[in-house]
Amino acid sequence: MKISIIIPVYNVAQYLRQSLDSVLSQSYNNIEIIIVNDGSTDDSLSICEEYLQKDERILLLNKANGGLSDARNFGLPKATGDYIWFVDSDDWIVANAIEILVANLSKMRCEVLGFSFINYFEDTHKFSDIAYSQSIGVTTGNDYILKSTFFFPSAWSHIYSRAFLEKHQLTFKVNQLHEDDYFNFGCFGRITSIAKIEDGLYYYRRRENSITTLASKENLLKRMNSYVSLLQLFEIINDIDKSFLLKKGNAYKRNLYELLNQYVLLETIPFAEKYSQVKALKPWLKGFKSEGTQFSHSKKNWLIKSSLQLNALLFLITLSLLKPNK
Repeated sequence: MKISIIIPVYNVAQYLRQSLDSVLSQSYNNIEIIIVNDGSTDDSLSICEEYLQKDERILLLNKANGGLSDARNFGLPKATGDYIWFVDSDDWIVANAIEILVANLSKMRCEVLGFSFINYFEDTHKFSDIAYSQSIGVTTGNDYILKSTFFFPSAWSHIYSRAFLEKHQLTFKVNQLHEDDYFNFGCFGRITSIAKIEDGLYYYRRRENSITTLASKENLLKRMNSYVSLLQLFEIINDIDKSFLLKKGNAYKRNLYELLNQYVLLETIPFAEKYSQVKALKPWLKGFKSEGTQFSHSKKNWLIKSSLQLNALLFLITLSLLKPNK
C-alpha cells in the first residue's frame, strides 16, 4: 500500500525541518512526499530544495501564492498513492504513524480513516493529552459524525482513499478559511466506509499568531465570510443528520456574532462599512441565541454592552437593523 503525503508550504522556515524530518523518518517506507511551495518569501524554498536532494521520494512543486486550499489542490493530481494524507508544514507526525495507519487500513479497507492527535501549545511549550481519543468501527460518514464524542473536522486528522476523492471530484474551496470544515462537511455524507482509531498520530501546533487569532479588519472580514460560506453550505447539505447540522450551524453563528462584535468595535473602520456589514449579516444571525438569550433588540446583547464605545448614531442604526422581523 502506497501513501501520498501532501505538504503545503508557505513561510514556515522555522518549523519546516521538524515537519519534514518526522515524515522522512517514518518506519513505513512506501510513501511519496509531495511538497507544494506556495510562493514562500522566506527560507522555506531553500529548505525544501535541500530535502529534495536527500530523498528520492520527495516531489517538490512550486507555484504562486494562493493559500492552503489552492496548494493542496495543486498537489492532488500529482498523488499516486492508494491513500492521501494532508499534513500541515508547521505540524509533525509520530515516528510510526504511517505504519499504524497502513496496518488498520489493510484490515478495514475503508474509504477514510480518522485518528486522534496531540496539541502542542507553542507559547508554553506544553503538550496536551491525546485529544478526542475514540475508537469507531467501520460505518458511514453520517453515522461516524453522530457516533463521535466530538467531531473534529480537520483534514489532517483523517487519511483519504485517493479513489474516493477522485470518484467524487473532491477538492478544497479556495479563499476559504476553515477550509477543512468546508471540505469535510461537503464530503462526509458521501462516505460509505469510515472508521476511527484511538491512537494519537499527529502533533498539532497551536500558534498565537495564526490567522484565527488576529483581529485586523481584513482578517475579521475573511473569517466572517468564511462562516457565511459554511452556513450557505449547510443549507444545501442533505446527506448529514439535520439535528447535527443545526447544532453545528448555531456554533458557527455564535462565532460570527462574536466576530461582528469585534468588527463594530474597531475604531479604524468607517461607520458606513460597519453599517453595511451588520446589515449583510442580519439574515445569517436570524434566530441565533447567545447564552440562552434571543438575538433581539429588546434583550441585553453585545450592542448594548458595547454602546458606550460606539457613537450614538451607529448604536441606534445597528440596533434597528438587528431588530427581529415581525
